[in-house]
Amino acid sequence: MHAEICDFILDIVQNAVEAGSSRIEVFLRETERIIECRVQDNGRGMTAEELKAARDPFYTDGTKHAERSIGMGIPFLVQAAGSAGGSVDIKSEKGKGTECCFSFDRKNLDTPPLGDVPGTFLTACSLSNSLSFLHAGEFDLILNRSLTTNGREDSYAVARSELTEALDGLETAGSLSLARIYFTSLEKSLRDREK
Repeated sequence: MHAEICDFILDIVQNAVEAGSSRIEVFLRETERIIECRVQDNGRGMTAEELKAARDPFYTDGTKHAERSIGMGIPFLVQAAGSAGGSVDIKSEKGKGTECCFSFDRKNLDTPPLGDVPGTFLTACSLSNSLSFLHAGEFDLILNRSLTTNGREDSYAVARSELTEALDGLETAGSLSLARIYFTSLEKSLRDREK
């Protein structure tokens, strides 16, 4: 079982990578009441039948992981969000991509902790060269369809391409350490503004 909400984010990002996505956007919003995430990609997408089957823990398409006969990522997310007063909504179109939105009620005792956001984004960067990330506070993230903060001080947006350009890649321990320091400082600023 996933121990943190960030584990679900990484799982969905990995699904997007395995679906051949050349663009993955992660939107994360936190308020006093809710933790909400949207992962959007332009990968293979799914038909209505495949989307329904993805919620079944005893289904796998057999192509992503030939050695496995089950797929637990989406079913775990649906079960965890549902038991914590949250929700999961997945939209997909074959050949166009998938959008997975999920939420957790922060006040529910069954809601797992958010987890290590800087570490999650850095790990996701190792999975995809085309990742963008927005972490926001108190505004309507689901209606904000762009990865821009529009000058808001209660959010930050970063693209992997910006990091690789600024750090001359993300392949060395030094550049990864600097990227982690950068994300940690962004998270600290976001948390300080919430106080």
